[in-house]
Amino acid sequence: MRLDLRKKNRSSPKQLWRVGFLWKCFSLSFVLFLGVYLGWVGLPGYIKANLILLINTELWKGFSEVNDLETIRLDIKFKNFQKIESKRKEALALDRLISSDDDYVGAEISFQNSRKLPCKIRLKGDLSDHWAGDKWSFRVDMKKDNLVFGMSRFSLQKPGTRLNTSEWLFHNSLKKEGLMGLKYKFVNLVINGKKFGIYAIEEHFSKEMIEKNQRREGVILSFGEYRMWNFLLDGRKNLNWDDLYRTSEIQISNSNRVSKDPLLSEQSNAALNLLRIMQKESVKSSDIFAPERTGRFLALTHLFNAEHGLMYDDINFYFDPVTCLLEPIGFDANCETNEVSPYNYFNGGSTNRTWFNYALKSADVAYYYISYLDQFTRKEYIKNLKDSFEKDELTIRRLLLRELIGQNSSEIWFNFNSLLTYDPWKSFMRRSELVRQILNEKKPVLCHGKKNESNELKISIRNAVKQPVEILGFAFKEKYWKAIDCISSDSSNEYINFHSDDSIVLPAFDFESTQTLGDLKFLISDFFLSNPILNLNDRLIAKVRLLGLKNRTLEIPVPIDSHYFASNLLPFLGKTSTFHNIPQHDFIKEQNKTIIISKGIHRIKGDLYIPRGYEVLISSGTTLLFDENNTFISNGRIGAFGLPHDPITFTAANQIWGGLLIAGAKGKSQFENVKFSKMAGINRMPNPSGINRGGWTTTGGVTVHNSKVVFKDCTFENSFSEDALNLISSTFNISGCLFKDLPSDGFDGDFVQGEISDCHFENISGDGLDFSGSRVKGISCSFSKITDKAVSVGESSDVNLSHFDIFDCGFGVVSKDLSNVVLFQSKMEKIEQAGVSAYQKKKMYGPAKISCESVSFTETLTPILIQSHSIGKIDGKKVNQTEFKAEEYY
Repeated sequence: MRLDLRKKNRSSPKQLWRVGFLWKCFSLSFVLFLGVYLGWVGLPGYIKANLILLINTELWKGFSEVNDLETIRLDIKFKNFQKIESKRKEALALDRLISSDDDYVGAEISFQNSRKLPCKIRLKGDLSDHWAGDKWSFRVDMKKDNLVFGMSRFSLQKPGTRLNTSEWLFHNSLKKEGLMGLKYKFVNLVINGKKFGIYAIEEHFSKEMIEKNQRREGVILSFGEYRMWNFLLDGRKNLNWDDLYRTSEIQISNSNRVSKDPLLSEQSNAALNLLRIMQKESVKSSDIFAPERTGRFLALTHLFNAEHGLMYDDINFYFDPVTCLLEPIGFDANCETNEVSPYNYFNGGSTNRTWFNYALKSADVAYYYISYLDQFTRKEYIKNLKDSFEKDELTIRRLLLRELIGQNSSEIWFNFNSLLTYDPWKSFMRRSELVRQILNEKKPVLCHGKKNESNELKISIRNAVKQPVEILGFAFKEKYWKAIDCISSDSSNEYINFHSDDSIVLPAFDFESTQTLGDLKFLISDFFLSNPILNLNDRLIAKVRLLGLKNRTLEIPVPIDSHYFASNLLPFLGKTSTFHNIPQHDFIKEQNKTIIISKGIHRIKGDLYIPRGYEVLISSGTTLLFDENNTFISNGRIGAFGLPHDPITFTAANQIWGGLLIAGAKGKSQFENVKFSKMAGINRMPNPSGINRGGWTTTGGVTVHNSKVVFKDCTFENSFSEDALNLISSTFNISGCLFKDLPSDGFDGDFVQGEISDCHFENISGDGLDFSGSRVKGISCSFSKITDKAVSVGESSDVNLSHFDIFDCGFGVVSKDLSNVVLFQSKMEKIEQAGVSAYQKKKMYGPAKISCESVSFTETLTPILIQSHSIGKIDGKKVNQTEFKAEEYY
C-alpha cells in the first residue's frame, strides 16, 4: 500500500501565521538595525530624523487620537499679509524681530462658528524659532471689546517655541494652586483658508486675565529689554549683564489704557515706585512682595524647572491695589527637561543677584517657598497632578508628534526633548527626589561653644547651606534656653527674629558675595559643664531646622572648647520686625506679642499698625477715635469683644477716617458688638469722600483680605466708602449685624466663602449684598429701602438663600454672569424693577441661573425677569425668557 505523505507535510494555518509573524519581526528588526547603522555612517538627516520619530511608541498611539481641538480662522487681506511677510524678511536679515505697534495690520478672526470678528495682528517673537520656519507666531489684539475664548489679547505660536505641552501643564498647575498664570491651550489654525496645523494660543496681559485669576483689577509691570538686546546683539562693552536687572527701565502693560484710567494711572505710579525700590533693595522684601503667593510661585517654578520665566526680561508682576504688594505672574516658563534646577534660588540666578534672591531675603517668603517645595515634591502631590492632567497632556502630545511626520530634520530635533523623549511625570519624580535630598539635610549648621572671660558659654553658629536655617534654642539635660533669649549683644543687629516659635533665622550662606561668614553669637550665663570633652552623653544640643520645615527639628551637638579663646567675630546680617508703640498711646500695652487696648475713649495718632505674628485684644467699652488720614492696619488677628450694653466703637475723631484693613492674618479675627462708622475708604476715585494714600486702594470701610473673620451683632452705619464691609479671598461668618444709612453697598464679598444670617440692611444707596466669584449661604436676612439690588450675585458665584424678606428695593435678587442662585421661602414687596432676575453682564462670562421655591411677590410689577439664554425657575417650572440688554438697568 502506498502511503500518502503529502497531508503530513502540509502546514496548518496557525503554523503559517507563526512563520509570517516571525518573518515580520525579523524584517522590522533588520530595518531598524539597518536604519541605526546607516545613520551612523552618514544617512541623510531627513531620513534619520524621521526614522527616530517612527520608533516612538506614543506616535503610533497618536494615530488613533481624534483631533477635536477647536479651530481658529484668520482672514488677512493680501496687502496686509505682504506687510507681515516684509517684517519677517527684515527679522531674518537681522536675526531678531524688532516689533512695534506700527507693525499691526487689520484682520478678521472667527472661532466656534462665530461671525468674523475684527482684530489687529502682527508678527511676534524676538528670536527666529517664532518665524524662521513655515509656522509663524502672531500677536492678536481684538477690537470693539470682542473676545476669543474670553481673551482680548493673545498670541498664536508654534507649540515648540514654549516646549510644547510643558508650558500648558505649568499654567494649568499655577491655576490649580490659585497662582497667577495665563490661559494656555491648543487650537487648529487656518489662515486665509489654508490649514497651518496645531498652534498654541497664549493669553496676554489684560483686564480679563486679571479677573480670571480672581484678583482685583490692577496694573501689571515688568522690566524693559532695551539694554539686554544692546548687550546680547551689539556686544556693547559699556554694559554688564549682571547690572541689567538694576539698570533697566520699568514698563507698564497696556500703558495706553492705564494712562486713560485715573485710578489705574495712580496705582501704576505706586507700582512703578515699588519696583524701583526693589531695584535698590532699600527696604525689606516683605514690604514689596506678597509672601505666601510669592513663595508658592517660586516652589512650583522649581518643580517645573521653569526658571526661564524668572529671568528679569521675562518676569511680570501684578500690583495688588488693596495690599500694595507685588505678585509674580507665570509667563514664558520654557520648562526645561533637566532633572536638576540650574541654580540655588537664594543666591543664584541668570544674573548676579536677582529679584527672587531679594524676595527670599524675607523670612516669610523663604518660609513659604521651602514649605511649599516640601509639599510639591511629595509623591502624593505629583500623583494628584498626574491624575488631573495626564490624559489631556498625553492626547495633545500625541497629536503634536503626529504633526512632525515628514518634517525636516531640524524641526524634529528641535522638538526631541520636549516631545519625543518627554515624560513629565518621570521628570517630576526624579527632580523631586533630588530636591528632597536637599530638604533632608541632617547638618545644616556648623556650631561650637567656648567660655568667655566671665565664664559664660558663648556659642557660635554658622549656616552651612545655601538656604535659611531657623535656630530654635539650646538644650542640656532638663534645661532649655530659647534662642531669642540668649542672643549676644555682639551679634549683628540685623538678625531676623522670625515670628514662628520665637526662632532666629540665619540667611543662606553666601560668602562669595558678602565676604562675611555671618556667624551668630549666643550667650548662656547659667551653663556649667566640668569636662566638655569627656562627658559625651551630656552634650549641649542646638535645636535647628531648615526654614519652612516646621515639623522637622534637628538636634545638632555643640562641641565646646575646653579653653577660653577670644576673637573679633564677623557680624550676622538680619533684621527684627517688632511692634513699636508711641508715647501718646499709653493705653496700648504689649504682653508676649499680644497687643492689649484698654477700656476708654482713645485718640489714635497716626496709623495703628500690627505686624505679623502679633494679635490684638480690645476691651469692651472701648472707643477708638481716628484722625482723618489715619487707618488701622493689621497683619495679625483681632479680637474685639464688646457687650450689648457696653459696645466697642471704631469711628472718626472728626468727620472721617480711612478704615480698617486686616490682611494675611493667621488665625480668626472676631468682632462682637462692635460699631463701625464714618469710614471713608482709601483712594478718592472709588470712594468720593475717601482719603488719598498714593496707589493704595480699599473700597471697604472695613476690608478683610486673605484672612478668616467673624462679625456678630455688629453695626455698620454712616460711612462713606464704596462698601461698608469688603471681604476679599477670605472666609467669614456674619450674624445679627445691621447695615444702615450707607451711600453705596453694604457688604461686598469678592472670591469669598462663608455664611451670613439674621442681618438687616436699611437705607442703602447701592446693593445690600454683592458677591463675586464666591460660595455663600444666607439665612433669615431682611432688606428695606435699597436703591439698587437687595442681593447681587455675579462672576460665577454659587449662592443659596432662604427666609429673606425684601421690601422697597430696586431689584430683589439678581444672578449674573455664570452664577447660580437658589432662593427658598422668601418674601418680596414693592420691588421697583424685578423681584428676581438672571442675565449676562460681562462678555467674559456667560448666562446665569436662578431658582425660586416658595417665594411670594407683593406689589411687584415684574416678579421675575430672565434674559435670553439665562435660566429662571419658579417652584420647579421654567420661566419664559426676555430679550434685553443688561446695560439698560445700570
